[in-house]
Amino acid sequence: MNTVFEQLSLRQIYCLPFGRQLIIYGQWQSLDKEERSWLHQEKERIINSENNSSVLPLPCWLNAIVLSEMISSDCSQFGLFYLAPDSISPEPSRLKSLLEGLYRTFPLLNSAVEWGDSGLTLRLFTSPYNGEPEYKGSVQYSDVQAFIREQLQHPHSVFERGMLRIVCAHCGKELRWGIWLHHLIADADFVQKLLFHVQTWLKTAMWPEPDLNFIQQIWMLEQQLVVHRKRLQAFWSDQKTLFSTLAPPPSRELLSEKTQSFTLPDEPQIFTHVTLLLSRALAKLNINGPQLAVAPVTLRRMEHNVSSGCYVNLLPVLLDAHYEATEFNRLRLLWLEHALLPQEEITALSGLDYRDAIVMINFIGTSIETEGFQHHPEFRSRKPITLTLNQGSSGVWHAKLTTRWGEAFSRVLYSTLIEEVS
Repeated sequence: MNTVFEQLSLRQIYCLPFGRQLIIYGQWQSLDKEERSWLHQEKERIINSENNSSVLPLPCWLNAIVLSEMISSDCSQFGLFYLAPDSISPEPSRLKSLLEGLYRTFPLLNSAVEWGDSGLTLRLFTSPYNGEPEYKGSVQYSDVQAFIREQLQHPHSVFERGMLRIVCAHCGKELRWGIWLHHLIADADFVQKLLFHVQTWLKTAMWPEPDLNFIQQIWMLEQQLVVHRKRLQAFWSDQKTLFSTLAPPPSRELLSEKTQSFTLPDEPQIFTHVTLLLSRALAKLNINGPQLAVAPVTLRRMEHNVSSGCYVNLLPVLLDAHYEATEFNRLRLLWLEHALLPQEEITALSGLDYRDAIVMINFIGTSIETEGFQHHPEFRSRKPITLTLNQGSSGVWHAKLTTRWGEAFSRVLYSTLIEEVS
């Protein structure tokens, strides 16, 4: 049997026993009729010979998260937390059923990173996850913001099984609950899908079939990287000259975050427009460019937005008031075109250190519906400045400016940016 699997793998066809299923991924379309018949006949023997987990190579763009945890020993920097609406009561048996249903529906949640013979791997557990909702009965939070803040700092190592928690606690006089996810497996598209199914289950008690599309999608992206790696490496190596002109970042103490909101009218090149507005506002405050910013970008194909998992890479962006819109947009499109290379390779080839970035730009180009769940990522902003743009309805973008250089700086930057917008 192993000989057959080896022969199939030479044609980039792979068999992954997963619980009571046999997942065929890669170039599965090239299986002939006899091979399909043999796999069908041997399915029971194949899955019965396996243990309670399966192993996949860790997607290369997720290595940065794992390496960051290992280098910094900080397990708390990649948590996401969504507070449920107060109209949904935290009834214990209901929350336990919810937790069990989520782990069945999204098998990637039931995973952990580990060291394999060929490096970092992702172990997918097919045995049921035996976790329980967490009740913090001895903790009294002053309000929901305090609850959210603490959960966003919850430490969870990627080497620990289970990437989702349900947490319940007293906030003021209310008992509230929410869903915590690790960013290793959760990006905005996945969270939106997960919360939609949570609300559907609360109304109908129904779950969809388990989502295993991520296995094929991971393989497809890895194959694209294999084909284009030399071209991508050459591009980012050529960017080293451009990034060598960076000005030193200001040396200031990071304080607690201050957040202010505003709206912007839609326009064809909104990312370019807002980035240049911010560059000019910073220059007026004597923070001259080029300064380094970073921006998360999705590697997910638009037609595959339903597939579970995290498909986010981190790209460098230059902030410089001297850029004209046409030139900056040309650079932006080039950076996006070469976004598939893992961020640790991008930084090494272009001579960058993302720790020098003073700005994080979160650009969410689709209208995100969180089904009434509250999410406050600005509560764990780690950069001096974070600008988050969400596309709203009726041609409006919602912007949040979060700063960590003190209240006075926050007020001045906000007013200067609004002047630029006007």
